Amino acid sequence: MAETRRESRVSIRVLSSFLGRIELFNKQASYNCSIMDLSGTGARVSIDNALMIPNDFMLEIPSKGFRKRAVVKWREGSEIGVSFEAYDENVIVERLVTLEEELRVLKEQMRSLLAVKSAKA
Repeated sequence: MAETRRESRVSIRVLSSFLGRIELFNKQASYNCSIMDLSGTGARVSIDNALMIPNDFMLEIPSKGFRKRAVVKWREGSEIGVSFEAYDENVIVERLVTLEEELRVLKEQMRSLLAVKSAKA
């Protein structure tokens, strides 16, 4: 039974025929694909092994210098509908600073635990 998709696009997509690339696992794997249509908020991607593609990945159109994080919204046969995730660099930097502080605290706790352990030995 075919899945029925409800139209929920925020912006108009334009038919295209760009060659694209899906990058997975921080560039450890990539697959060529075709971009069937494209907008500022998403795209329809055609790829032979669509079911093997995870729910989020980097979508690149090398000829256009385009690269965005894509999140799968639907799958149908060899096609995947994706939306582009907007991200703010400041949010990423703030998260990195928070993680670095958490790591510093954990390292201090580890040193304290090791010192207690070696004092008991």
